[in-house]
Amino acid sequence: MDNQQPSVRSPRDILNVWILAFAGVSLVLPLIWFSWVVAGRDEVFFVFNITILLVGLALGWVFGVLISPLPGEQDQFQQYAKAVAIFSSGYLLAKVDPIITEILNPKQIFALLPAFRLLSFIVCFIASMLFAFGWRRYFYGKDDQRNQ
Repeated sequence: MDNQQPSVRSPRDILNVWILAFAGVSLVLPLIWFSWVVAGRDEVFFVFNITILLVGLALGWVFGVLISPLPGEQDQFQQYAKAVAIFSSGYLLAKVDPIITEILNPKQIFALLPAFRLLSFIVCFIASMLFAFGWRRYFYGKDDQRNQ
């Protein structure tokens, strides 16, 4: 650690991070406005829509971090993955299955509000995952890749 050279970012690295950030913001900001419109300007529905967006962003960020471990994190992430797999394969799946079945019910999924919420979650999840992945892999992880 004492012999580390200063972090050097190429203009392309910085541009890539800005493009990722701009793409994510340009996808999420309209969803906030659409959340208000689709909710019919009802504050309770709007807050629930925003909560779904935030959960999508948070889960996407976690997933992006998990799929792009830095060299020192790989063993630790494998242990986390085993623990999560054990937990989700039994207890969690049994508890969440009825909820997922109801959400994916054809009558529900083609209604405007549930369809919007599902698609918003997916967009936020993917945007956040890509930003976290890109940041860790191509910007933050450059130091670790250089020091190996």
